[in-house]
Amino acid sequence: MYADSRLPWTIVNTTVMFTRFGINCFFVTFYLNSMVLQITSKLISVNKAQDIKRYLKGVTLQVRFY
Repeated sequence: MYADSRLPWTIVNTTVMFTRFGINCFFVTFYLNSMVLQITSKLISVNKAQDIKRYLKGVTLQVRFY
């Protein structure tokens, strides 16, 4: 009886742990992508900067509504 009552809790705990891990990975990758985009936009010349800003605005809007 003890093992039977214990099993669902372990399943729930492992699921919660994996979902937290996945959410953390998602936020870390999103943060790294935004850092890379900022660095690349700073490196590129002023002439192309406005086109890239427009592109990034479109991408961020897509990400927000996704």
